[in-house]
Amino acid sequence: SLLGSGSSSDQAKTSATTLPKAGVEFQLNPADYKDRILVLIELQGGNDGPSTFVPYTQGKYYDLRPRLAIPQDQVIVVDDTLGLNPNLQALSKRNFAIVEGVGNTLDSLSHFDQQDQWHGAGSRRVGFVAQLGEELIQKYGGDGLTTLSVAGYAPQLAGASGSTLSVEAVNMVQTFARDYGSFPAFYSAVDEFQGGPLTTRMVNSATLLKDLGSRVPQELEVDKESPMIKEGKELGKQLDGAATLIEAGTAPRVIHAKLGGFDTHNNHDYKHDDLMKQVDFAIDGFLQRMDVAGYSDRVLVALTSEFGRRAEENGDGFDHGNGSTLMVFGPVNPGRYGVPLDFNALDDRGNFKTEITFQEYLRTLAHDWLGVESVLPEAASIEGLVA
Repeated sequence: SLLGSGSSSDQAKTSATTLPKAGVEFQLNPADYKDRILVLIELQGGNDGPSTFVPYTQGKYYDLRPRLAIPQDQVIVVDDTLGLNPNLQALSKRNFAIVEGVGNTLDSLSHFDQQDQWHGAGSRRVGFVAQLGEELIQKYGGDGLTTLSVAGYAPQLAGASGSTLSVEAVNMVQTFARDYGSFPAFYSAVDEFQGGPLTTRMVNSATLLKDLGSRVPQELEVDKESPMIKEGKELGKQLDGAATLIEAGTAPRVIHAKLGGFDTHNNHDYKHDDLMKQVDFAIDGFLQRMDVAGYSDRVLVALTSEFGRRAEENGDGFDHGNGSTLMVFGPVNPGRYGVPLDFNALDDRGNFKTEITFQEYLRTLAHDWLGVESVLPEAASIEGLVA
């Protein structure tokens, strides 16, 4: 599969081409399923694929985007037809795979409709990350923290009955553990009050925070001058916290992070350039720490975004579109998967066509990387993607 040997699916989408990764060596020897960690990074708002992965040889790309197209001489060349955004300098040297033409068959391009699909993997009742957590506990056991959002509230975790937390910042964990004894009356009352599911969840969350906080460094030394934090900004802070938990050996199996601002209806060039810089510094900084900690074979980083943008520019921005392009880092077989976005073969609304559905993309992460079989069992995996 996309994730490499040891993962398979009866139904599979085949890869398109292999990336020429000159100078990049990566041993595809991933850890056992039970030791693997998935980091999902949501690019909220709908990231524009061709501004991230530039089809620099397509004349129609420059025809439809006379103002916002990225010049050929600025792209980071990936192969004979595709280049990366010039702000992805560090990530271009990483082991990565590109998944092209990701979307769904909904007629709606509403943020709400599309987010419902991604957040719940088609379910309006239970979030995708929550589904993963439940299955991971059933399959591999464990009573500790299984899923975590380091971006605060996340619909992806909604409906979980297992061990899950959402925090604004990981230093909340230390604060909670250190100050737990300052609130004995409050927690005693919570423990004793038989108020049903809500109270039970409060008690469980408090217990998880206390336990987690007792096992991580009590005084976090956050290097605010590090490129990961200084240039990666909010996403860098989130991934810094995730890295701290992983380094301490207390990481959950699935971690959610988020960067907003991708709904670029206007001022696209300025906004998107800045967002790409944040993505580059934040994710590369995180991956550097995984390398040092010896977790390179255990951690997979996958991007999501509710949709792409329209092929043709609309003034200084782009309207909502379909056919997004996503990126996966870590133990992956470097390559291009799906079907390249083609400016000469748009649908009747001026959108790129969906080749890989969001279900197939999420199925690959759940089944091929984590070994979870019950989430999206009807979808195909993207063959050859993960190791």
